[in-house]
Amino acid sequence: MKRKTLLICLLYAGVATVQADSSVLVFDNPNRSPVSTPLPTDVLHASTPVPEPVATSTAVTPSRAAPARRGPLITIPPILPEARATAQARTDFPEAWSALEAMANTQSNSEPPPLVDCQVENSGGIIDQRRHPCTTYRGNQQLAQVLRYPWRTIGKLFMHMDGKWYQGSAQIISATGKQTLVVTAAHNVWDAGNKKLADQIVFVPAYRDGVAAYGQFEFDQAFVLKAYADNPDAVRYDVALLTLKPNSAKREAASYTGTLGLRWNVPYVMSINQFGYASAFQEGEFTTISTGQTFRHIWPEENKGCYPDPTDEVLFVGSPLTKGASGGAWIDSFRPYYDKNGNYVVSVVHGGTGCGSSAIIGNINTGAQFSDDNIGALCAIAGCANPANPKR
Repeated sequence: MKRKTLLICLLYAGVATVQADSSVLVFDNPNRSPVSTPLPTDVLHASTPVPEPVATSTAVTPSRAAPARRGPLITIPPILPEARATAQARTDFPEAWSALEAMANTQSNSEPPPLVDCQVENSGGIIDQRRHPCTTYRGNQQLAQVLRYPWRTIGKLFMHMDGKWYQGSAQIISATGKQTLVVTAAHNVWDAGNKKLADQIVFVPAYRDGVAAYGQFEFDQAFVLKAYADNPDAVRYDVALLTLKPNSAKREAASYTGTLGLRWNVPYVMSINQFGYASAFQEGEFTTISTGQTFRHIWPEENKGCYPDPTDEVLFVGSPLTKGASGGAWIDSFRPYYDKNGNYVVSVVHGGTGCGSSAIIGNINTGAQFSDDNIGALCAIAGCANPANPKR
């Protein structure tokens, strides 16, 4: 075991350990401070690069073994915060709340933005986009959404790697009272070129135009599937979990926001609401929501060589959310405003799809189908939990 752990630590730069089954890489934050270190204000407002959608390549397709046999649908229900959580946030972050209220005053008389139909008129060749329409609208632009569940569980992720700051999306999906877990795309936090984790990762729940109404939270540990680190083109493994340090007041992120639910072994076809800080929409200063129906797609034989991942355990959906929305939630049973029977994350935004990097299909998005093989393996190590239902 010692020899195996040493091998992995040499292969993947950074502080990493490997669990007994060798399927999950666990990275500790090298900053061992027990509380979070906030980002500088200028980083929150800077126009920085954001993760590109993971482009398909001409890599040799790996062997297409049948997917592992999966068990029944596994569900972790959401945790909802008590009413005093918002009052606590106002007390802990008074400047941020003053800024939010100022925004609300300027928006109160503005007309609501129009819905955007992302259906297109041409087929795109490989996938007929006309069969997979979607509707896109703004998420937490209004103060009412910043304040309310489930919008406040979703936030912007800031990652520093290779000398640059990047931005993506993530959301809180589990809490135990001692740690908060967020889920995102692995390509947000894994530096594939240098085979290591990002140098810094900070999560800002309910981020809105540079305002951190519920604070900023640095990662404590990161959990990445070894299968993804070995093959960053593998959509089915493009998911990662992060535990968050408490803030300087020693409060957990979930104590302010609550959590979304989590499901895996989900069907290929379902209606979802996809969230993310897409840079195409107002530079990603608020979330954008895209609604659509997921589907399964098997590439024609002549195209399989340029899609380096079996399409088993990959979800497709009509959606314009890619750049900046990477890692954003695909939510099944979206029920806002404290409904306890919904808001389950079933995938995260991977990016656009197509056959070759120069043939990305617009308005079609992919994500890992959450299953025992990806989120299940991560949760087994990271400890996804819900104290409101400890038997699960």
